[in-house]
Amino acid sequence: MYRHRILVVDDEPIILSMLTEVLSGEYDVVTAGGGIEGLKKAVEEPLPDLILLDWLMPEIDGVAVCEQIKSNPLTAAIPVLFLTIKSNINDEVLGLEAGAVDYIHKPISPPQLLARVKTHLELSDARKELIARKDELLLLLEKRSQELSQAKELALSCLKTVVFGEADVLGKGQNQYLSELQRQLSDFDRMDWQNLLISEDSGQGEGPPPETDAVLEQLKKITASTHFVNAERMRSLLEFIVRETLDGHAGSLKAFTIAVEVFQRDESFDPQQDPLIRVQVGNLRKRLDKYYAHEGAADQVIISIPKGSYCAVFCRRFQTARA
Repeated sequence: MYRHRILVVDDEPIILSMLTEVLSGEYDVVTAGGGIEGLKKAVEEPLPDLILLDWLMPEIDGVAVCEQIKSNPLTAAIPVLFLTIKSNINDEVLGLEAGAVDYIHKPISPPQLLARVKTHLELSDARKELIARKDELLLLLEKRSQELSQAKELALSCLKTVVFGEADVLGKGQNQYLSELQRQLSDFDRMDWQNLLISEDSGQGEGPPPETDAVLEQLKKITASTHFVNAERMRSLLEFIVRETLDGHAGSLKAFTIAVEVFQRDESFDPQQDPLIRVQVGNLRKRLDKYYAHEGAADQVIISIPKGSYCAVFCRRFQTARA
C-alpha cells in the first residue's frame, strides 16, 4: 500500500520530534532543520506529497521558502501547510499569496494536524488523478485524429485509383476534381451526424429536410396506418413528440414532461424510479420501424426518434439510381 511522503521543515528539534511521532504511524516523514535544508530535501526523489513548513526560521523565513518551492516546476504542485504562532489575518493572507494552502497554528493539536494533512493529501491526489485522466484523453484524441487523417488519405488514394486508374499525370480537370474531393473529405468530421437518418434500405438516400406541412401530413398517414390505428397511446405519444419538435421545444422534451402531458402522471413522477416513458418510447420506435418496413416503405418523409432521445428527426428521402 502506498504511503504518502511528508516533509517537515522547522528549526525547533522538539517540534520535529513531535510531528514525526504523530505522523509516522500513517506516513513516511522526512525532516529538515531549516529553510535551506528544506529546499534541498523538497527536490530529492521521491518528492514529498505534502510539506509542513514553519513560518519563523533564522536563515530564511517560511514565506520565502514557500515562494521558491512554488516557483520551481518540479515542486510547484506540492501542497504547503504553514506551522505558525501568528494569528494576524494579514500574515495569513501573505502566506496564502506565497502559495500555501492552509495554516496549522501552534501549539499544535495532533488530531487537527492529522485531519488537515489527510484532507490536503486527498485533494492533491484527486488533482493528480484529474491531470492524469486529462493527459490520457488528450493522447486518445491525438491517436483518433491521426487515424481519421490516415483514413482520409487512404480513401482519397483509393478513389484516385478507381477514377483515374494508374495514370502518373493528371489533367487539369482531374486535379480540380481531386481538390474538391479532398475538401469534402476534410469536412467529414464536421458533419452534423445527429440530423442524418441512415436508411437500412441500400436503395434509398436522403434529400433536404421536409417542410412542416409535409411532416404533419406524414404524421396523419402514420397514425392512420394499421400499426397505430388501434394503439391510442402510441398515437398520442407520437403526435405530442412530433408537434413539440416542430414547435421548437425539442430541448424540453424530457421523460417527466411526456409523463405529465401524455400519460397524465402527477408531479411526483420520477423517471429514475419509473421506466414507463423509456419503455413506451422504445415501443414507439419499434412501431415506426415496422411501419416504414411495410406500409411506409415508399413514403418520402421519414419521422424517427433516435435512441437516447425523446425528440423527433424529420428527413425526406429519394430513390437513388440502381445499376
